[in-house]
Amino acid sequence: MDFAKPILGLARWVWLLIAIALAVAAAWWMVSSLMSGKSAKTEAKLSTNQAEAAFESGTDAVESVGRTIELERHVDYITKETERVILEAPGADAPVDPRLDSIARQRLCQRTAYSEHPDCLLHAPAE
Repeated sequence: MDFAKPILGLARWVWLLIAIALAVAAAWWMVSSLMSGKSAKTEAKLSTNQAEAAFESGTDAVESVGRTIELERHVDYITKETERVILEAPGADAPVDPRLDSIARQRLCQRTAYSEHPDCLLHAPAE
């Protein structure tokens, strides 16, 4: 049975190599699982942060547009109120040089408050 000793020794080495390979594979699997878990958590947090930033940016944009619209309404109100005061002032019915009248109308028609005024629609410049 002398021939069995080398075979038994070889079998031990094979089993030892199999055990080492299994241990390395298990260690690799554990490290890989931990890393993918961290990666998934990081990606989820990043996605959440991006969504929050996008929401805040959208909110800021809506608020900015709202403020701009309110400012334009206020400016238009002041423009219309100025027109009313001027037209009701003493001497408002006095004749005005036609060149001054034309320039004044052109400038006023550029304002949003007068864009729909019949005089502005009648004399709208060609685009």
